[in-house]
Amino acid sequence: MARIVILEHEFQIANPFMLAAFAIRWAAAGHEVLWHRGIMNPPPGDLAILHVNMTVVTAPYRALLKHYPKVINGSVVDISKRLFSENILARDVPWQGPVIVKTNTNF
Repeated sequence: MARIVILEHEFQIANPFMLAAFAIRWAAAGHEVLWHRGIMNPPPGDLAILHVNMTVVTAPYRALLKHYPKVINGSVVDISKRLFSENILARDVPWQGPVIVKTNTNF
């Protein structure tokens, strides 16, 4: 069985994300699931899942991923809207309809 380490930001508040439901099923199947917050003293594991609530994952958290042979979400280090969306209005666009305002600094 595998040891799965779920990496969260040190100030992240526990949340009811779908990942928690997966973790329950993995544990029931015999895997060891560890939730680890922050970058200090990462536990060893067979697989890590990057699960930080950050728009841009900072260098210390990216470095943390090197402790693990396999990482899920390891290449997803920037989810800023400008990176992913083509539906961005510039100041000179004459759009008159509704818009959703989403900044790059929140997740």
